Amino acid sequence: MVALSIENGSAFLYYSFDSSTILGSTVVNLGSGGSAYNAVMYNSPTVSVTDQVVGSAAVEFDSALCQYVQIPSFRTASSGISVACWFKSTSSGDSSQIFEFSAGYADDVIVGYPNDIISFSVSFNDGVVEATVEASIESDSNIFGINLNDGVWRHFAWTIDIGGDWLLYLNGKLVHSLTSHGYPPSVNRTSNYLGTSGIAFSDSCLDGAIDEFYFFQSVISASTVQALYTQALRISSTPTMTIGKHFETEKYSLGYLFI
Repeated sequence: MVALSIENGSAFLYYSFDSSTILGSTVVNLGSGGSAYNAVMYNSPTVSVTDQVVGSAAVEFDSALCQYVQIPSFRTASSGISVACWFKSTSSGDSSQIFEFSAGYADDVIVGYPNDIISFSVSFNDGVVEATVEASIESDSNIFGINLNDGVWRHFAWTIDIGGDWLLYLNGKLVHSLTSHGYPPSVNRTSNYLGTSGIAFSDSCLDGAIDEFYFFQSVISASTVQALYTQALRISSTPTMTIGKHFETEKYSLGYLFI
């Protein structure tokens, strides 16, 4: 199964994690940024062909090994940004990153401090989003009000428009919004990770998995978010497929993914 073709061209970064896009430790970028933005897996994450949502595989992370994917440097746009992916977390630490993009780390007495961060993490079982706006980090925690650390696949999307309005979606539904919360600066982001942060402390490393990761240099619509989510539901409706792993429906009740 190939992801939505209309998204392949409009997403700057798109990592499907399908088996055919994994070349050794290299993850092929199917987005418009092209091969210059192929990512690299470190510490040998597992490319699972038995526990995925869309396509033939997903990438799994073990926090004990601090496995992660690193994306080359890129400059974020000044006209809006969006991120979407499938993820799951299983008893991860208190600040486990699904993704983190930043302009590197400045020295701090205790830990490294991120410059111009954009991130989504599972923290104390719920979700936290952070973005640097006008030299200070704006964050929002407990955004979904449910346990995200239970080993269930969920679809996440986050859009930020130039007015600084943040929209957060879970399983295709808008569940949280922030008005005039600020817009991250258009800077060259040199420290870009899936499954960990730039400081790679053990509690920042994910125990879980990611599938179908998209980064857009624009604001995607609610209908596009819904289409990315329902892609898995369309697969599950195919009568010739067999029962596979659990994922959550948009009503937060467990459904079955057919793979």
